[in-house]
Order: sequence, then C-alpha cells, then structure tokens
Amino acid sequence: AESIAIILDIGPHMRRGPPGYARPIELALDCLKMLLQRKLFQQSKDEVAVVLAGTEMSDNPLADDDGNFANISLARELSTIDWDIVQFFNDNIRTSDSISADIIDGLIVGVDHLVKKTQGRRGKTNKRAVIVSNLAGEMNTDELERIVRNLKKADVQVLLIGASISENDDNDDNGDGEDGAPDHLGGAGAGSGNSDSERKPKTQRQLDNEAALRPLLEAVDGYSYSFNDAIPALSYFQLRSVQQRPWKANLELGELSLPVCGYTKVKPAKPPSMTTVYAGDASAQVSTARATTLNDEQETEIDEDDVVRGYRYGSTLVPFSEADREAMKQPEDKSLTIVCFTHRQNILRHHMLGDGVSLFVGDPSAPPEVHRALSALGEALLLRGGVVIVRRVYSRASSPRLGVLLPKRKSTASGAEFIVFEYIELAFREDIRTYTFPPLPLDDDIVREVPSLAKLQPTQIQLEAAAAFVDAMDAGDDARLQMSEKLNPYVQHWYSCVTDRALHPDNPLPQPSAAVMASLEAPAELRPEARQAEVHDRLEQLRQACPIVPRQTSKRQEGKTGADVFGDDPLAGAGADNGADGPAKKRAKLETGETSDDIAAALLRPRVTEVGAVTPLEDFDALIAQGQTDAAFSGMQRRVVQLVSDSFGDAYFPKAGACLRALRATARTTPGRGAAFNAFLRDWLPSLRRDRPAFLTQHLATEQGRRAMGFLSKDETADSDLTAEQCAELLASSSGGADSGAAGKGEDGAEEEEDDMFGDL
Repeated sequence: AESIAIILDIGPHMRRGPPGYARPIELALDCLKMLLQRKLFQQSKDEVAVVLAGTEMSDNPLADDDGNFANISLARELSTIDWDIVQFFNDNIRTSDSISADIIDGLIVGVDHLVKKTQGRRGKTNKRAVIVSNLAGEMNTDELERIVRNLKKADVQVLLIGASISENDDNDDNGDGEDGAPDHLGGAGAGSGNSDSERKPKTQRQLDNEAALRPLLEAVDGYSYSFNDAIPALSYFQLRSVQQRPWKANLELGELSLPVCGYTKVKPAKPPSMTTVYAGDASAQVSTARATTLNDEQETEIDEDDVVRGYRYGSTLVPFSEADREAMKQPEDKSLTIVCFTHRQNILRHHMLGDGVSLFVGDPSAPPEVHRALSALGEALLLRGGVVIVRRVYSRASSPRLGVLLPKRKSTASGAEFIVFEYIELAFREDIRTYTFPPLPLDDDIVREVPSLAKLQPTQIQLEAAAAFVDAMDAGDDARLQMSEKLNPYVQHWYSCVTDRALHPDNPLPQPSAAVMASLEAPAELRPEARQAEVHDRLEQLRQACPIVPRQTSKRQEGKTGADVFGDDPLAGAGADNGADGPAKKRAKLETGETSDDIAAALLRPRVTEVGAVTPLEDFDALIAQGQTDAAFSGMQRRVVQLVSDSFGDAYFPKAGACLRALRATARTTPGRGAAFNAFLRDWLPSLRRDRPAFLTQHLATEQGRRAMGFLSKDETADSDLTAEQCAELLASSSGGADSGAAGKGEDGAEEEEDDMFGDL
C-alpha cells in the first residue's frame, strides 16, 4: 500500500488557457479523478491526503503568524481512498482569482503530513508526493538542497504532473513531450497527446521553475509528465491487482519427483459483481438474505436443515444427501503426474479448454539438480517436438483434470535462456461437442454423389476473387497484435458508467468514450492507408463475383387437402405405387427444385454404405442417388425380411410394409429390376405365410396393400413377363388363402365401407 500526498495548485495561473482549449485546472482535475478512480476500482488500500496551494485560508499545521506557508490548506488528511474524495475533486475545487501560493511550500506541508501519519507503522510504507501544477506561479527555490535531503531521509518519491522536465526542453515544447505512456501512473501503453491542450511557448517563469525542480526530481528518482502524457494513460481503468502466489507440487514420473511451481499467466478478467454493493435506495444498507420456500400459494418458508439436494431420474425425484456426496468423493492430495509423452501435432487446438494458461518452473527452493533435470526434459522435448500429458489435482476438494505441458524457451533481459512449461487444460470425452458442418462442394466427386449440391459449388472466378481479397487484407508476417496492450472495451465502459452514476446519480448513463470506441478499430499497422484503395477494389470484385440477393419465399396456398399436404395416400406409405405421380414425382423434385432445407440435410447427412434398420427408406434413396443400385436393392430386401422376422408382435410391420412399397415402386421405374422383385416375392412369400401370416393379413386387407405387395405385371414394367391376372393368381397361391380370408371379413359390408372411407382420404 502507498501513502500519497496530492499537492494541487489552484492559483490564478491554473485557470488561464488558450481560447477554445481546456484550462490547466480542468486537465489537472481530470488527471486526479482518473488516478483516484483507477485505485478505487482496483480496491487498492492506498491512502491519500490532499493539499491545496492558493486558498484564501492558511489551514495547515506549519502556518504561523509570520506568513510562512501562507495560503496553503490541508483539505483532507491521510485516509483510505473512497468516493468522497473523488466527489471532492469533482465539485469543490475552485481556482483563486488573485491568490497564489508557493508550490514548494505545499510540497513541504504534504511531506510533513505523510511522515507524521506513517510514523510508527509496522513494515515499510511507500510514500509519494504528487505535485499537480503547470509551474507558472511563483516558486521559492532558496532551500531546495535542504528539502532534497529531507525527502531522501523520509524516503519520499516526488511525481510532477503538468510539466514534462527533460534535458532537451526548449521554448516551444510546453512540457508536452512524446515520451509515451507514463508507466509510473499505471499506464496501459496509451499514446501521448491530447486534443484539449495546445502546445504553446513556455513562459520564462515556467522555464526557470522547471530548471530548479530538475535536480530535485533527479535526486529522489522522481518523474514528470505533462497533461498530454498523463491523461491518455490514466483514462483507462484497471482491474484489481492480485498478488501472484505459486501453486507448488511435484512433477511425478514413477519414482522421479521434481518440485515445481505454477504461476497463472493468462486468465479472464471480469468486472467485480455489484450484487453485494448495489441498492436501488441509496440510504438502504446492502445485505444478503437467503430463504427456502415451498412451491405453493403461501410460499411456506422451511428450515435449511430440512432441505436435501435431489436429482430427477425420469419422473422420479431421487434424494442425494451430503452423506452421499461425501461417500462419492475420492479425496486426493494435490499432484501433477506425467501420463505420457506425445508429439505436438497430436494436441489439437479445439481440445484445449480451461480459463487460462499457467507457467511451470522449478521450485526456487529446490536443489540445482531439479532445475537441471527440468531443463534437460524441456530441451529433449523441444528437440523432438514433444509435449507432456499430465494429470493435475489442484487440491483435495477438486476433481482430477487432464492437461498438457508445452516446453518454451525464454530469455531474461541479460540474454540468459531458461526453460518454462506452459500448462493448458485438455478436454475429456464428455467435454467435446461433435458437430458435422456442411462442407463447400469444391470436389467434383461430391457433386456427382449428391447432384443437389451443384448449385453450392463456387466457380473459379469466385475462388480467385476471394483469394485476392484475403491477400489484400493480409497484414504480413511481421504484423502482430500486442495483446498485453489491448484493453477490454466492455470493462472500460463498465467502469465509466459506474463512475458517472456515482458522481451524477440523476444523469443518464454516458455513451462510450472516444478512447473506448478507438479501441474497437483495427490497429493502424493492420490497415495501412496506402492499401485501402486496393482493399476496396478487391472487396467490390468479391461482391460482384458473389452477389447476395434476398431469398424468395412463396406464400402458402390456401384450401389444400390432406393429399396435397402429405402427398401419397396415408396407407400407401413412402414408396406406394401411386402411378406416374407417385414417388417418381418426389424424386424429380429433389433433383430439380430442392429447397435450402433439402440441400442442408443432404450436406449434413453422413455417407451411406448400407440400408440400416433405423432409417432404411432414407438409406435406400441415398444408395440409389450414389449409383449403388445393386447394394440398395439387395440391402432393402434383407432389411424387409429382417424387420418382419424380428418384429415383436406387429411392432415393425408398418416399417417393413413401407420398405416393401418403396422397393416395389423403385423396381417398377428402374430398368432391369422388375423381374428381380418378382423373384424375391416368389421366394419369400411361402416362408412368410408359414412364419408370419399376420403380416400378410394386414397388408392384403385393402386394395392399396395388394398393389404394394403384389407382383409387377407387364403393364407396369417391361422387365416382367406376367400379366395382371397371373400376378393375382400367383399372389393368391403364394399367400395360401390369406387373401380370401381377409376378404371374407367384409361379407357384411362393414369392413369394406371402412376401407372405402380410408381409400377416399
């Protein structure tokens, strides 16, 4: 933690600025509010005191009747940073019209207060004095040497904001140097420069004061920044800084055990939760109250001891008590065990998961042999392109996880090299989600297998236009994003909104700042202006080669019947012989007028190699589309026989009947398949009559069923040598009277009327 004394100059020279630009006092207050807000959001334990130089009163412990330390006020004693001090700088600071004070006297008052307040504390306290002034006022430099000695004795560092003092200052610099972001302000690499200030020539007083303060800053290792340097760096908020603590364990391989330490390298940073500190009523005290209630009208509250965890297993709620949870656990001590070694290319990028990356090095307290062993292991893996698969148990309360150690060679500032291992968590089988995405049909073989994909195949012109656009946007091998300098715009705007709501509770939330919006733009090195014209031309070529037009959707027609909606007769199934407008019409639609859903389904469907039991109709059609006619017909014949013979009761009869109808309909329209279908029926029907007569009875009860089950005649296909009468006689003889038995049920007319009613549908 730090103890900071802010010495703010509010003399009349701080209110004078170039016309149309922000005044120095406004820039000074912006810097201080940003600095305090950043520490506040970091949940810093730093303490701040405020000294104002240029007040009407002389309210400080060092002021006397002789006029020493006059017009200097200790506005706030040293205390923890809170919103009150931010509000103080936002509302209560007014510059004086004519009263000015010596900024050196203000520095002495602030340092004196720091020393007295921190005296006697345990441990070392970092003390810092922050002077905020443009150094345009009067300043007594007679006792600077004594002040430097006292500052060194008190171990106080001095920071100057408002004037950049360097060895090469000149009259037209005004302290707005181009030294980059001030790291000692906690900058995040922001560039210098600020549109609210103007570079104007320095006055002679400013030059004299800077020359006098330069030895003081050098003596106490101080720093100075102009407003142009400080504001961009302080305009970014930072999350809470967490002290890095190592995770110590032994890297184990059999009897070999190497002590290592793990440090978090990358981890998602999120704004803190506001649920425990936010209340709609500012006067209300925020507290957490938990209650468990029944799901009834009265919402009856029940005691926590009467609540047990439960899980649903179907419609049953299974209780799972804490005793069960403890019995299920298998506690293990933290460990890091080597499972195996493998090549780097075997670790796929999409198998890496977790919320960060850790670095593992040898334990500093371990003997030198441990570090030599780790270095040898790392060098061997780097030489062979290998990695280490490890099993990690973080603590006794955590479950084992699988991870990979990637060896990396690092170097120190002096050039010395050393080996570290990057740890990234790996996925288990249950963590992986398997998806099949439609590929672009670039290969002609895919288009030949699935003709409906032809309309998705890009042309050579489109491929060349896309490649040219990528080349124009390529930033080159040297262009890299410096992620350590890339700020999260969501976090920055979130802090900005919280700050504005705290200072102006009645105002609407602000829009994202210019700095936040600028962070959303591509870096300048990735979008050189000289290539903008080329990028624009390539983009236009790509748009012309790949035009995007609105999708035309036809309106649904009204007054459709059930036959219009569902197509075939409900009893006829997927492959019924409904004449020339039956299944052939559907297949013609798939070949000539596919919808986007049809094409997507064709893309996502895996390659079919046989007629399966789950989706036999779809598999049969896919094999026909792939040109594997023999495999399709033989596979469908086996599947029909298997469905009927393995059916429990008549459970699979509907599916078997649909498959048989599809087989007959396709054989009728496929040259050379009609005779084969008749041969299949002739061989199968006797055993079917003997083993599964119920199937015959169900499918011969209607005329549609007879047509689906019957032999193919000469009138239906040229491959058949049977007339319609011969087909009927052959079916009756093969079914062994099942036809007449089924027809006999309709002598009273009831069954026939029912069949006619369904036939009309």
